[in-house]
Amino acid sequence: MKYGSKEVLDLQVFDKDGKYITKIDTAVTSKFKVYYDKTKNKRVCEILVKDALLNFDLLEFINDYKEDTKSDFQKVLSQMQTKSLSFKEKIISKECKLIAQLVMVNQETGERVEPRIKAEKAFISDDFQINGDSIQSYDFDLKFEIMADSDGVLADFIF
Repeated sequence: MKYGSKEVLDLQVFDKDGKYITKIDTAVTSKFKVYYDKTKNKRVCEILVKDALLNFDLLEFINDYKEDTKSDFQKVLSQMQTKSLSFKEKIISKECKLIAQLVMVNQETGERVEPRIKAEKAFISDDFQINGDSIQSYDFDLKFEIMADSDGVLADFIF
């Protein structure tokens, strides 16, 4: 059977212990890639997402997050925001688990199917970029590198 991709993927992100972090369901583009990397001499698997919205829960997970301890009175006086993120010089690659959901259409029957991609071990890069101009809304680029689990499996494609 042949299937065509109908929509961008939705991605649920969990920490390495399986605790839910966030859902990325505002992607404008997405890519699931499996390819052979000659420099690493192995197969590599990645999920690339261009998100339409800044997901603060994901940024908190990736970076150092500090809760503001000022009283409400102090916040009003100083006109400060209640959250702060620090981007450190040291490169961070945060381990996580992923479940991606796709929408595909069977070429022959037109039947809609919603397969999932499961990745037990992935790393999200703390590199991110905010792109924007006065005509379009902002884009946020995210990259998840998927690593093999203890059985050597990069990802499962589940129908």
